[in-house]
Amino acid sequence: AVFAFEGAISLTIPCCNSVMPSDRGNVMYMYMVTIFAIWLFYTSYGIVSYLSWGADVQVIVSMSLPQTFWPGTLVRLLYVVAVVLTFPLQLYPVTVTMLGFVHSFFDGDGSGAEGLRGSKEEGREDGLEDQMIGRVSGGS
Repeated sequence: AVFAFEGAISLTIPCCNSVMPSDRGNVMYMYMVTIFAIWLFYTSYGIVSYLSWGADVQVIVSMSLPQTFWPGTLVRLLYVVAVVLTFPLQLYPVTVTMLGFVHSFFDGDGSGAEGLRGSKEEGREDGLEDQMIGRVSGGS
């Protein structure tokens, strides 16, 4: 059960830091609501599974579902989609750390950082961030 909240704090701190200061008061409330909703979902799913299959329920509860498309295959497919969509969020702390390093490396010595970061004349202040986040999240 603890594994459901495994990466929560390592993602919370960087996400909290990236929120506008005026909105930071809502972050903890939203975090608590989200954690409660996840807990409620997993608890409900476990109780319903136990009531449906009794002690014969498998450790991986979704494997106890019927092998037909509904509900078995569809639930497993949606689970795969949910896991795949979390990868950009999991890599967010790494992206923030890399951006800090890259900015400190290029901004300190004046070696062409403006070319990497984009040009204000083009209306692009954060070209490097856009490129890195796009690549990390699977975009082009």
